[in-house]
Amino acid sequence: MKGVSVMRSRFKYKFLNTTSPILPRSELTQLSRVLSDDEILRYISERKRFDTSKLRNFNPKPIKGHKKKIFEIDGVDGTKFKLFYRENIKNPLDFSVGLLLVREDTGEDFVLRRYNGKSHRHKNKCPLGKEFVDFHIHNATKECQEKCDHEEDFAVITNEYSTARQALDCMLRDCGFNTMQSTLFGGF
Repeated sequence: MKGVSVMRSRFKYKFLNTTSPILPRSELTQLSRVLSDDEILRYISERKRFDTSKLRNFNPKPIKGHKKKIFEIDGVDGTKFKLFYRENIKNPLDFSVGLLLVREDTGEDFVLRRYNGKSHRHKNKCPLGKEFVDFHIHNATKECQEKCDHEEDFAVITNEYSTARQALDCMLRDCGFNTMQSTLFGGF
């Protein structure tokens, strides 16, 4: 793989029950090509084919103290994505809603964006930043793939949402979904 930037595979988000194999860290030796910031933005912006009727009766199942739901989604260019939703049953500020890319080269889930609640401290590692506790959006970056534990370690504070349902609505607007879908969450 001469001249190609690579990153070590990571199998996180076990709660998603993905089809990717779950292996011990010691066995994670497969290398993935690092995505450029432009590639990441193209994946986020790619129009998504998504049946909005799935959201009309959106009722995430409680699993181990969280409401969880995953949707498999196709992009108009043939890219495979997953939308995930996780909300703590007891703490409404503890949630994460995100868009995953299913990597063609490895079949692994790659976190493009995560919309998080303000239930925990976050500190950006690339570039290094101050610690904060607030609603925030994680973004995958080339730099994070190369230097950090997770591709989406970089996050920015937001005031676009204050609940998990609003975060889902925000993600739909930001990530190439039909904007008509975001009206489905206006009542939540």
